Amino acid sequence: MKCMNHNVPIALLNISVNWYGMCTVDVQWDNAFSDVICLQCGVRQGCVLSPVLFTVYVNDVIMALSASGYVCYFHGMFVGCFMYADDLLLLSPSFCDLQLMIDICCAELEGIDV
Repeated sequence: MKCMNHNVPIALLNISVNWYGMCTVDVQWDNAFSDVICLQCGVRQGCVLSPVLFTVYVNDVIMALSASGYVCYFHGMFVGCFMYADDLLLLSPSFCDLQLMIDICCAELEGIDV
């Protein structure tokens, strides 16, 4: 739904759903391999599209933090959070505001089942 809200063409969505729907993994330890299992969620590791999809998926968290007013700004630019992959750094002018930011993150991430 998030991709559709960003006007991603349906044909590209269908290809992505099909491609990500067939993800399998196994584990290698020395010369031994585990059974192959199908992934039920997440994005492909090392795929160039994965960071973009993850960004679309979590963008609402950043937008909610930016709109909250509890965050830091530098020359009018929002610098209250930095995200890279699954890491999130929050910057706040006070401990109380930081807790409010964490509460916002929890609520937003809960809403997208993260």
